Amino acid sequence: MKRQSFVLFSSVVMLLFVVSCTPQAIGPKNLYVTIENGSAFPEYLVGTWIQEGDQKRAFTFTSDGKLESIVLGLGQVKLKPGQVTTISLKNDGQGVFYPGVWTASYDSKTRQLGIEINIDSFKMQMGQQIVEGKMKELFIGTISEDGTMWNAQYICFPEYYATTETVEKKLIVSSEDMQEEAILLLKSRN
Repeated sequence: MKRQSFVLFSSVVMLLFVVSCTPQAIGPKNLYVTIENGSAFPEYLVGTWIQEGDQKRAFTFTSDGKLESIVLGLGQVKLKPGQVTTISLKNDGQGVFYPGVWTASYDSKTRQLGIEINIDSFKMQMGQQIVEGKMKELFIGTISEDGTMWNAQYICFPEYYATTETVEKKLIVSSEDMQEEAILLLKSRN
């Protein structure tokens, strides 16, 4: 219960932070950056942040705070904002990903970095096996004092459907099955 309260509180605080600030559109019309206190995007955030562990999610920031690219945990797919991405899968399969609105928010006083990634739709097909859906991912946490680590709370609101030779399109994971975990991302030296 305590963990759920923290997650809910953190999500509400970040949502209020994002909503209360006027986002600035940068690049594609579905990409927003908000920097609290009117300061510039800090140099120590520029570059690529990679998640420790098996998932290897990653985010690459430009000097103006724009998300240049991300690597999704789902399939380890590299996406760019506003660009449809098609990948090859085993057995002549194919995956297609349609990014939605991406938002990055940073508060230099609290060192809080928040990212919201919306995937409007995706479809991965290998023969008659299809997984498709959409998702919203939130990453909210504090950047270390030395600017090399980001301890973040990962929250995902998925909606996945599966189709097989014997089963028509069926909801297998819904946003009620919210996924969450504490993750650590490290600043890449490259």
